[in-house]
Amino acid sequence: MFSESEILIYAIPEKDSDALYYSKFWAMDAVLMFSKNKKKIAVLHPLEFGRAKEEGDFDEVLNLSILREKAKTKFGSGSNAEVIALLAEKYKISSFSVPSSFPSHLFKELEKYKISLKIKKAPFFSERKIKEKKEIELIRSGNQASEKGLQKVKEILQATKVNKQGFLLFEDEVLNSEYLHREIRKTTAHYGASLCDPIVAGGKQGANPHCIGSGALRANELIIVDIFPRMANSGYHGDLTRTFLRGTASKNQIKLMKTLKKAHGRALDNLCCGVSGKKIDKIIRDSFEEDGFLTGEKEGKHFGCFCGIGHGLGLDVHEQPFLGKDSENLKAGMVITIEPGLYYPEADSARIEDVVLITETGWQALNNFSYEWQIPF
Repeated sequence: MFSESEILIYAIPEKDSDALYYSKFWAMDAVLMFSKNKKKIAVLHPLEFGRAKEEGDFDEVLNLSILREKAKTKFGSGSNAEVIALLAEKYKISSFSVPSSFPSHLFKELEKYKISLKIKKAPFFSERKIKEKKEIELIRSGNQASEKGLQKVKEILQATKVNKQGFLLFEDEVLNSEYLHREIRKTTAHYGASLCDPIVAGGKQGANPHCIGSGALRANELIIVDIFPRMANSGYHGDLTRTFLRGTASKNQIKLMKTLKKAHGRALDNLCCGVSGKKIDKIIRDSFEEDGFLTGEKEGKHFGCFCGIGHGLGLDVHEQPFLGKDSENLKAGMVITIEPGLYYPEADSARIEDVVLITETGWQALNNFSYEWQIPF
């Protein structure tokens, strides 16, 4: 008998989080992997054959070169599709479940071999939503790198002066977002990050939540700093945001930051196992409206709290569960961000982001960085 709906993945683990999660094998080239009765089987070039046996989470590792020759003899070319067809016949598999990222050309080629491929919607591995103890510690490590980056930014801002035009000066040069990007990357790399594309968005740039920021930074303006490094030894991320201001804050800026911290605190007060992400989302948005910070659209520009207020964190920076109007109930073991933000294109914008672990009795912080935001001269 042929088994039904085994797993089939063809992806680069370094770039594809599902492939990395399944294999625990860090590779820069695409790896063919599949399951048979819950056994994990990888098909690799001899170059990676030995390393996969030692480092990967596989029950069996097959030699791709040998299989290509056999597939060529049987089918004609030895292509990836023919290798898969050969393996399906050998292991008596007629149907595979594949992720939505499965290569379309390979999907099409396999049709002629009467192998049924079923695309499973995200999350491909639903168990990724619940983090194991080791995963939690890896995320905590990522957040520690984020904290080091935030601390570096804070130290640089503390050392700045201001020129007559209102720009911040660091070591007698105008401080810009690009300089802070580089310093964050160097700092997070020192603490184990392999990749970090931080946000340093000052003034009106902060009104676009994913604007990375560019150009000179001014005194008395809010600067959103969002650091989400990917750790070299694991692929897991940290993700923290703080908003800073070097100089003297206006009344509106003080009110905005107070409102932001209040909503953030209310969300944390209500976090627990079993609560819905929808409820947490509503708590934050209701808190903003109570304090007069509205959300809407004007002349094609969105303003207020128009961004998501939280998401899962792990091998992807943004992964399920997502907190919003249609989100599920939170479960113990989920790692999520709480990141309320207020964005006003013609005024001021700010965001706070922390990472928490949902527990049976409430939640646990996976970071520990100050909320102090004003840095006076």
